Amino acid sequence: MGSMNFLLKIVFVFLLCAVTSLWADDPPNTPPIAELSIGCTIIPGNQDCIDTPTHVTGPAPLHVDFYIEASDNETNVVGCMLHYGDGSTSPSPYCWSSVPHVYTEPGDYTASIIASDTDGAESDPAEVTITVEEPYIPPNSPPTAELSI
Repeated sequence: MGSMNFLLKIVFVFLLCAVTSLWADDPPNTPPIAELSIGCTIIPGNQDCIDTPTHVTGPAPLHVDFYIEASDNETNVVGCMLHYGDGSTSPSPYCWSSVPHVYTEPGDYTASIIASDTDGAESDPAEVTITVEEPYIPPNSPPTAELSI
């Protein structure tokens, strides 16, 4: 009986050391990686929109599509927060989608996205810029009048 207790104590200590070793060797969680690109939607009156993956320029109202994607090698990405730069935000549990937004006021905006994973780590923000110009107003043509007698 005494040798059995001794054997159980040795097995217990061995298992405790193995579990402690696993916890001690666990690498720290690295944050996810977020990517953001943009494009503009051509609508009537907004044909002057110019876009690249990181910058959009056009007259107000400027319709912009945000393409978001996030990944994490260790855990699952559980959400993304898109900041439009105009004071509004859009939380999204889907970090691989297209999100539309309309800028109505002229100005320069920096939009960003931050992704978070199941362990609570957050990505560095991915940023793009938006330049909204004054609305396009077509030139005013003088009216034509006809007189017939």
